[in-house]
Amino acid sequence: MAFKYCILFAVVAAASAAVLPVAVKHIEYADAPAEYQFEYSVHDDHTGDIKSQQEERHGENVVGQYTLIDADGYRRVVEYTADEHNGFNAVVRREPVKTAIPVAKVVAPIAKVYAAPIAKVAVPVAKLCVILAIVGVANAVLLPTLVKKVEVEAPAEYQFSYSVHDDHTGDIKSQQEERHGDDVKGQYTLIDADGHRRVVDYTADEHNGFNAVVRREPLEGHKL
Repeated sequence: MAFKYCILFAVVAAASAAVLPVAVKHIEYADAPAEYQFEYSVHDDHTGDIKSQQEERHGENVVGQYTLIDADGYRRVVEYTADEHNGFNAVVRREPVKTAIPVAKVVAPIAKVYAAPIAKVAVPVAKLCVILAIVGVANAVLLPTLVKKVEVEAPAEYQFSYSVHDDHTGDIKSQQEERHGDDVKGQYTLIDADGHRRVVDYTADEHNGFNAVVRREPLEGHKL
């Protein structure tokens, strides 16, 4: 009889376990404001690509500036702001660029003058002046002009950097890079899925190609 009671209690316990509700804890993260900042600049005298930009955001407020070179040689500077109440606003100003633009040099050959034999036949002065004028005009029209083409080839030069840190979405990363001629050096970071920061230092040049060194660091206070 005791054996039957044990079986009955076991069946009741199993049935209770099957219908027992499971408590699920729902975690909501605080809605943190967006935060980021970045900047970069390019200065290539060979192609004339000269520009820069910097921007930062704190919540709904954005402040930034960018510059470029207009076709007439002036630098255009645009300072802008954006927020929830005033929208987007920009102030534009133009500044002369101090660097002189190289101009091609035009060199014309020097005409050689040869002494003409003295004519034995007397020619009236008026006719002689007309003949000399016609010869002078013909020489001026047919005189070839030599144009010297000047090409300025400067090595590529630029540098930029930016960073993003958004705790709400978990988007945390950065990059910086600079180039001097054929030599490039930079670094970028990001957060791996296991909570470690991946740091990549890289270089590139004409002789060694692209090389990178990767290391991983624990990120304090990071929660998955």
